[in-house]
Amino acid sequence: MLNKVMLSYLNITTGHKKAAWSIHKALKELYPEISVLEIDPLKVFYPRLEAIINKGYQRLVKSNPDIWDYVYDNEKIVKLTANLRQITNSFNSYRLSKLFSSFNPQAVVCTHAFPCGIFSALKNSNKFLLIGVITDFDVHSYWIHPNVSCYVVATEHTAAKLQKKGIEKERIKILGIPVDPVFTKVQDIQAIKRKYNLKEEIPTILIMGGGWGFGPIEGIIHCLNELENIDFQIIVVAGTNKKLESRLNKLSLSKLVKVFGFVDFMDELMKVSNLFIGKPGGMTTAESLACGLPMVIINSIPGQEERNAQYLTAQGAGIKANSEWEVKKIVQELLTNPRKMNEMQEKALNIGKPQSAFDVVRTIEELM
Repeated sequence: MLNKVMLSYLNITTGHKKAAWSIHKALKELYPEISVLEIDPLKVFYPRLEAIINKGYQRLVKSNPDIWDYVYDNEKIVKLTANLRQITNSFNSYRLSKLFSSFNPQAVVCTHAFPCGIFSALKNSNKFLLIGVITDFDVHSYWIHPNVSCYVVATEHTAAKLQKKGIEKERIKILGIPVDPVFTKVQDIQAIKRKYNLKEEIPTILIMGGGWGFGPIEGIIHCLNELENIDFQIIVVAGTNKKLESRLNKLSLSKLVKVFGFVDFMDELMKVSNLFIGKPGGMTTAESLACGLPMVIINSIPGQEERNAQYLTAQGAGIKANSEWEVKKIVQELLTNPRKMNEMQEKALNIGKPQSAFDVVRTIEELM
C-alpha cells in the first residue's frame, strides 16, 4: 500500500512542475490518505542560484538558441562533465539526506534529470523506488543514472533510445507524459464556450507561446485576422508575459480574440478549440494530444522541442510552419478542408494519453 511519495522537479520550465503536479493529483485521487511531498532541489538549497538559472535559461533559448542546440544531448559535453556531475550529485544527495529521512518516502518520482541524478546518488545509502518520468517525446543522456528503478517515457522511439544508452527494456514503461487527470473528464463544450463568451457555432483557434509567451504571437494574430472569408475565433494564452498580454488586449481586430495570461484551466481552453498554434513543449504537446487537438508548430526551441515537433509531424498530428505567413496558409487550408482537419484530430487522439498520470501511479504500485 502506498503511504508516502516524494515528487521532485526543477521549475526552469513549467512543464516539469506540471507533470509532477499531475502525478500528485492522480495519487490523491487513487489514494486519498497518501502523503505527498514535492521538492525543487535548486529552490530549497540554492534559491538565489535557482532564480539566476531560470532567467539565464530563458535568455539563452530566446536570444542564443544555437548554443542551447549545441549543449543539448551533446555526447562530448556529457562525457566531459561526467565526473563533475557525479561529485555534484553526491554532494547534493548529502544535503538532501536529512529532508529525505524525515519524510521517508517509499518512492521518489523525478520529472527532471537533475534531481534524478541526486536521488540516484542518495539511493546508494537508502532503499526506495526511484522513477524517472521523461517529459518530452525524446530523451537526452543526462537522464542516464545507475540507480533508477524505472523510466517512464512517451513513445516506443524514446524507449528504444534509452535501450541504446544502456537501459534494460524491463526498466522502461511507455505510458506517455503525465497530464492533469482533469483531461480525462468529459466536459460540456458549449457550456465552456458560454463561460468564456465564445461563439458556439464557429471554429476556435488556440495560440500559445509556452508558459513564457515566446514567439511571434502578435504577428500570427495579425496574419490570421486577414482571413476575412473564413469565420473563426481566437483564444490567446500569453502565459507570464504581461507585456504581450497588455499589447494583445489593445488590438483592434475583425476577429473575436480572447486573451488570457497564465491559466490553470488549460483543459477547458483546449477542449473548446479545434486547432493549436505554438511551441511544442512536452507538456503542451501531451495536453493537446490528450484533447485530440492538431498542432501548427512554430518557433520550436532547438533540442527537445525540435524533437517533439519531429514526432508530431511524423505521426500526422502536427504541421510545421516557418513563418507567420505559413501559419496563415496552413490555417486557411485546414479550416476549408474539414476532412484533413478531422484526419489530424483522429491521429492526435490516437497517440494522446489522457490517463498517463494514473498509469504512472499504478506503475509505482506494481513495482513496490
